[in-house]
Amino acid sequence: EEAQTRQVATWMRRQSETKKVLVLAAIILSLLALSYIRSGEDRVIPGRRTPAQKTKTDVPKNSETEAEIDPHTPLRDPRAHPLPPPPNDGLPFPLPGKVVNEKCYLPLNRTSCAPTFAVIGAMKSGTTSLFGYLLEHPEMLPLRPTPPDFEKKTGVKPPLANKEIRFFNDHNFAAAVKHNGFLGAQHVYLNLFEEILPTFDEEDQIITGEATPMYICQHRTAESMYRLLPHAKLILMLRNPVDRVYSEFWFRRALKVKPPVNEASKIVPTRLLNWDLDADRLNAEQLLFRMCCSIDASSIEECNYDQWDPTKPFYNGQKRPYLEPEALRNCTSDNHNKLRKENKNPGFCSQSPKQEAFCSASLDCTPHGLRNGIYAPQIAPWLQYYPRKNIMVIRSEDFYNDTPKVMQEVQEFLGLSDFPWESVTSKAFNIMNPKTPVGRAASFEHGNVGLSMGTQSVGDVSNYEMMDPLSRRALARFFHPFNVQLSKLLGTPLFWDVDYEMGQ
Repeated sequence: EEAQTRQVATWMRRQSETKKVLVLAAIILSLLALSYIRSGEDRVIPGRRTPAQKTKTDVPKNSETEAEIDPHTPLRDPRAHPLPPPPNDGLPFPLPGKVVNEKCYLPLNRTSCAPTFAVIGAMKSGTTSLFGYLLEHPEMLPLRPTPPDFEKKTGVKPPLANKEIRFFNDHNFAAAVKHNGFLGAQHVYLNLFEEILPTFDEEDQIITGEATPMYICQHRTAESMYRLLPHAKLILMLRNPVDRVYSEFWFRRALKVKPPVNEASKIVPTRLLNWDLDADRLNAEQLLFRMCCSIDASSIEECNYDQWDPTKPFYNGQKRPYLEPEALRNCTSDNHNKLRKENKNPGFCSQSPKQEAFCSASLDCTPHGLRNGIYAPQIAPWLQYYPRKNIMVIRSEDFYNDTPKVMQEVQEFLGLSDFPWESVTSKAFNIMNPKTPVGRAASFEHGNVGLSMGTQSVGDVSNYEMMDPLSRRALARFFHPFNVQLSKLLGTPLFWDVDYEMGQ
């Protein structure tokens, strides 16, 4: 009996100790779970709002003065922006891969590091010069040369000017997948870069990348790039849209051996761009520039760009929810295609003075010149897929005013070692046609077959006549509400002040 009592006492003591251990384990697990939840408040999950965001409905006030923008200022997290459904092709989204270090990501079935970065926009904002300067860094490798039969074998256009791969542009990407299959297409893209083996020490890791500034304004490029390069770092250069559209106008004309000059005599005012008709004092180029802007503004007006709200969901499964960014882009593209088609119909062009004026100038106009300077709807899809720490926004004016300083910031963003940027930034890079007068005066470091990357002195880059003041004031007013959209999306002060643009 005494032995049984001792056994019971021993059993009860062991049960008590077990309970204590279980209680202690439960407390530890609870503390770990609480710590994980709290740390998760700062994590950015594409398409999902964090607890802090769910209770935050206010939008920061916009400064009405021109502000110095820190490129490392975190971008505002997209609010309530669920992602569109992934492609229905049975493949993972994104594709699996391995992060070796901060500068090396190994995609599926690859032993070479993927490109570390991509300059995704915007056109005529300094992207070619920035990429050209990066190529001077000893830790940065250029693209591989492509053979003459590259497009025939792969279905993909070769890179433009040794920097613009354009692989993720919708038509190029579709052609690559059709010709090679999806997994084959990713190898076509990655084989355009030099082989880079992972290193044990991250500081010794060399990198490579590309600069395709039209990525930002192309259909579904963010989704396509994220699927293959989910850890890429993105560089986005944004130029004053007034200067950007004027620079693009002259850039397109400089690429032509004999630029046509259409003697348009009518300017069509629109609700969004209504300037006085003082055509008698303008030369042919300035008059054509106005006409091209009128055509673009008319399309943008019809597509309701000014009603897009970056604080509302970008996508919720409906056909055109809240003027989804892709729907805006498709609308203006449809208008442009319709105009090109109708231009071949003399009956259409003679129906009204407006149509006659549009037809007379549209053949010489660059499509979507104004639309490409409405940045917020273009940036929005990229914010859905990539974490904000992976996106660097550079105001082009800061880049032009102090290039070495901005290159130092880019260097830190990409994890490169120190480099004397002052020694390489006295020249500027641009895409040029060697057969034109501008191209013949430039030098080409990587050959000059077709459109190539040429160099000029910094003072010769914008060697074209100034925009007439009336056009500049009108465009400043036109872009102002869209610049406010950009400010709301990024949570920053206005990048460009309308009063400054008007010369007041």
